[in-house]
Amino acid sequence: MEIRFPPAPIDARRFDKALHQDAGRTTQGTFGADADEDPEATPASLHQKIVSLADDMASVAAQFQRRREAGRKGDDTPENFDSVLQDDVRPQADQLMKIASDPTIRIDALLQHARAMFADESDLWIVLRELLRRRNLSKTVRARLEALRQDVEREANGKHLKGGIQCALKAKLFGRKLGLDPRRLRDTYRSFLDGHQSMVSSYESWVGTYGAVHRGKVMRFVEASLAIDIHSADPSCSRVEFGALLHTVWRLRLLRAADHDFVRTLLQRSCLHPFQREPAQPAMSRGGPQGTPDDAEEDAWILLLCSLLRGAAPLEDVLADSVGDAMRGLTPEARSVMLTALRAAYRNLPDELFEGAREADQVYAALDAMMDDNYRRELSAQCKGPLRSVVDGES
Repeated sequence: MEIRFPPAPIDARRFDKALHQDAGRTTQGTFGADADEDPEATPASLHQKIVSLADDMASVAAQFQRRREAGRKGDDTPENFDSVLQDDVRPQADQLMKIASDPTIRIDALLQHARAMFADESDLWIVLRELLRRRNLSKTVRARLEALRQDVEREANGKHLKGGIQCALKAKLFGRKLGLDPRRLRDTYRSFLDGHQSMVSSYESWVGTYGAVHRGKVMRFVEASLAIDIHSADPSCSRVEFGALLHTVWRLRLLRAADHDFVRTLLQRSCLHPFQREPAQPAMSRGGPQGTPDDAEEDAWILLLCSLLRGAAPLEDVLADSVGDAMRGLTPEARSVMLTALRAAYRNLPDELFEGAREADQVYAALDAMMDDNYRRELSAQCKGPLRSVVDGES
């Protein structure tokens, strides 16, 4: 596996500033509202958008790289560790150089030292690349560092290594904006490249890892990282693989739009008809304003959506796993409102999102049975009410 040096490193600070100045296409597009998403976009139009985004970012990067190179004249330490996500990289890099300069340490032992300092393969490769750019290296030390770099390439997962390098600056930018660990974002992109999870499972894992509030932003991070990766000097995947990943991004956008409509339908019904809970049951909310659903309820609806799209279990089991606790605390009237809203939300889901054949008839039949049972409970509660009042009056 051969990894080519990119034409020039990018200064993350200036790159970040440039992204913020380009309000039309970068910062606002990346961190804008969910309304900016276009679920009707086709894979071809999405690819064209990614091409334009990557070209713009490359132009910005080249502009600031020329300024960086102009400011480096006479600098004896030209290393650029901006793409390394590990903290305190420069002292560790200097220590690695010191160890590499010791001829008594064999390459295999040197590799162990290097991995102890930089556990992530992409971080280690970038550090070695930058150390090899030093002008004052002896031939022996340069050869040892080059051998070490080749060992890292040979033993690493190629997609993880290259993908981690390409998405590093984006991981830093999104991590800073969202208050997230950039290393975790990098791992998320690597997992996306692997393609081992289904689209629904990937989306569900993002919600579980980052919370419902960040699910749209994480999806944009993956999309932006894919744009950089596709147009990099040494991409992580083949064209065929990138084509499949672009199609997955398109389906994820469709899922994000469906998620927005599905959850909004249920939350709006919840706000218009506040859930009436039995006195002995705790509320689902974690302290939010009365009548305003909080993150916990939104997480539950997203879990329900993903389970419905997966279609691997009966509706009764899906509801029990996602919103079962909340349903048990609802009055019959509130439960009827929820089931009616759920039926409407399910009806609007696109067929393309279901992992298997859509079992709509079974879902509707289960909802009808639950509503019939709930109606009987509601009638029973209404009949007991007057009787209880009479008994209380006689006593």
